Formats: sequence, C-alpha cells, structure tokens
Amino acid sequence: MPTCPNCGAYVPLGESMCSCGTTFRHIEDDDSYSDFQIERRKDENPYKYDFFNQLYHEFASSDLIDNMYSELINLLDKLDAELDSVSIYKTAAFFKIVKKTEYYDATIRAYFDMSNESNEIVLDRTAVTPDFSKLYKSKEIKKLINDSEKELNSIFYHFNMALNGYEVIVYAVFEDRGYMIDFDNMELL
Repeated sequence: MPTCPNCGAYVPLGESMCSCGTTFRHIEDDDSYSDFQIERRKDENPYKYDFFNQLYHEFASSDLIDNMYSELINLLDKLDAELDSVSIYKTAAFFKIVKKTEYYDATIRAYFDMSNESNEIVLDRTAVTPDFSKLYKSKEIKKLINDSEKELNSIFYHFNMALNGYEVIVYAVFEDRGYMIDFDNMELL
C-alpha cells in the first residue's frame, strides 16, 4: 500500500499528489529503476532554482516540474525580474519575485496550482510591494518633482506603483491627481 512520505496518508497508485500537498512520482518495483539510478537522480540538479531541484529529487511528476519551471522562466523574462523565494501551501506554490531598477525595487507575487500539471502561473496583480528608497534619494527625481509642483501648482504627496500587463508603472501622486513617471525621458505623463 503506497503512503505519502510526508504525512503517511494512503495515496492511490498513479496519483502524483497527496492531500497534504506533497508531490511525488511512484516508482514501480521493477528493473527500470535501480538503486543506482535513484541515487544518481538525487545527485542531479537540472534546474537553476533549488525549489525545482528539490521537487525533482522527491520524484514529483516531470511534466509538472517542467511546466511550472517553464511558466516561471517565461514570467521572469516578461517582468525582467528574479526569483527571490518559493513557499508551498497545500497544493499551491507561491513565488516571490523581485524586480530591481535604478530608481525602485518591486516585490511581485505569483502562484501555481500544483494539482494539475498543465496549469499556468497566475500573477497576483494586487500584491505588488514597492521599495521607493532609491526614488526618494534620486537627484533627477527630486528635480522632476520640484519642477512639476511649480508647473502644476500642486503639492506632491507620494509615489505609487501598479502592474499593467507585465509592466511595472510608477506614479507620482500630487494633490490634484497621479502622473505616470517616464523614467527614460524623466517626465510625468
């Protein structure tokens, strides 16, 4: 009777995930997987990130790992960001992604439902955490804000951040409204 190595619950043959969220692959007791082959797989690290190598070592479904990895790499490329950490809760993997620029840093969250290996990573557009410390120190930004206060005859309040598709947008919020910052041309839109 196959049982989960994490919680000990019964897991029917052919299932790749336990109710506790642990994913794995059943290995039949035949000649196709020798102890040597199993040990060799534990020594291999085919993925850039440890989280995926750990799943690989725990014999999670290769299709699940490959799809989730491909989805993550695609998302990181679109955001021009790096993976910071991964956590698992039940059957979901939560990704903390960090985008660093000359003027700001942003922490972006995404998740992947591991109950189906063909799922997609979902970007949590409401969970973007900005770090504007570089922005407040920038001489160019200080000049832009001071000049804009005079030109708009409006007081600057704070900066804000949002995701538009896969683009991080930073706003300068004045008393009358918010203006998108064009960092390339150093102007408000």
